[in-house]
Amino acid sequence: MKKRFFVSLLILFSALFAAILKADKTIVDSQAILISPQIVEPGEVVRILLAFEENLTGTKIETVSPKGVLYPLYERRSRGFPSWVLVAYNIPSEGTYRIDLKREGKTISSASFDVDSKKVHREKSRSVWSIKRQWSRDVENLYSAWLESLFLEDEEGAYWGRLQEVTQDSERNLLYNHLALDEDKNLVMEPDCADNPYFLRAYFSWKLGLPFGFHKCDWGGRLGVPMCTEWVSNREPRKHGDSDIQAFQTFLRSIMNTVHSGSARTALADNNTDLYPVKLMKKQLKPGVVFADPYGHTLTLVRWIPQTSEQSGKLLAVDAQPTGTISLKRFWQGTFLFTNRNVIGEPGFKAFRPIVEETGTFRLLSNTEIADHVDYGNFSTEQKNLDPDVFYDTIDSIINPQPLDPANVFRELHEAVFEQLKSREIAIEKCENYMKETGYAVISMPSGSGIFQTVGPWE
Repeated sequence: MKKRFFVSLLILFSALFAAILKADKTIVDSQAILISPQIVEPGEVVRILLAFEENLTGTKIETVSPKGVLYPLYERRSRGFPSWVLVAYNIPSEGTYRIDLKREGKTISSASFDVDSKKVHREKSRSVWSIKRQWSRDVENLYSAWLESLFLEDEEGAYWGRLQEVTQDSERNLLYNHLALDEDKNLVMEPDCADNPYFLRAYFSWKLGLPFGFHKCDWGGRLGVPMCTEWVSNREPRKHGDSDIQAFQTFLRSIMNTVHSGSARTALADNNTDLYPVKLMKKQLKPGVVFADPYGHTLTLVRWIPQTSEQSGKLLAVDAQPTGTISLKRFWQGTFLFTNRNVIGEPGFKAFRPIVEETGTFRLLSNTEIADHVDYGNFSTEQKNLDPDVFYDTIDSIINPQPLDPANVFRELHEAVFEQLKSREIAIEKCENYMKETGYAVISMPSGSGIFQTVGPWE
């Protein structure tokens, strides 16, 4: 009896120890750490991102070179979900560099990277880009952290003429020149609102060698929601002679010519879609989640600003316009339109459907598989037929769990309207300049679904 008891106790402690080791490995080995660029040479700046599902309070990153501890050029942190820390260093010499994650002076995990001045042979892919890793919960967290760090701004004054203005900022974009091909210098990225979530996801996937794809969908109509058919992925063969950058640029144009506002308004229960609906919980509404409104606009969540005793909380999203303008918008009824009544398709918060590779082929997870998956488990149709008042009350209570001062509510609502008016002014000014430059006196409105196309003078 005693022997059986001690054997059971040994098994219990072994399982507990294994769980602890696994938890520590998750921080580093399961790709919740991202080191950029992928090939580090002496004299370069290296950027290190760590993403966590736990609180970062008391944690510190220390990077040690062969000659001693490095001092960071800058460090940025977020305590949202996921929480993350980004540190940048100048790399002085060749050798192996160790990254220690410390809490209260104790090292809780470590990783390393090598710095070498030798030229690395690059194997050219026959497809748009090659697959080097797979999507997982930790990679999704890194994607969220990268997005927030890319748009780490408040709403006021956060305007850019083109998306490439954001990605070409080396201090803002962790993945700037990640492939060491000078790939961001001439990359053109001019999405509209429907393309923007796809551009951001494709860009991250291209840089890290992750699978990515999109469907060709119809527009839907009074008799039904948008339906999707053919699926296109980065496994498509590239044009003969195209460089890595040219192949990706062509892929982006394919997204622009295929994706439209109906792509995000597919039925919530449909399995054959790019996006699936998520639970209305803060941990599920993380950066990267897409909001599809019922009238054709889409936004991508990028940042939570927590409520304090002095100010209300905010949920921010990045917004793209047909003019190419990129800006940040806060959650409120004027920007996040929601209703299920007399609309084509089913709107709401949705995430990109996970792609898995099995026996050399890609496959999208079904809704049931996502619901049961240990890395996801967030599929939900609770937004279907949800009353708009309930929807807004639910999200507002997540953003501001504590009661709000009425005067502050009115002031912040006024600020939100003002920011929206400023973005509209910028868009109209760009349109007027376009007409002056091109000599158009009148631009005729297209008929039918052509009004939603993403190319041409009307856009």
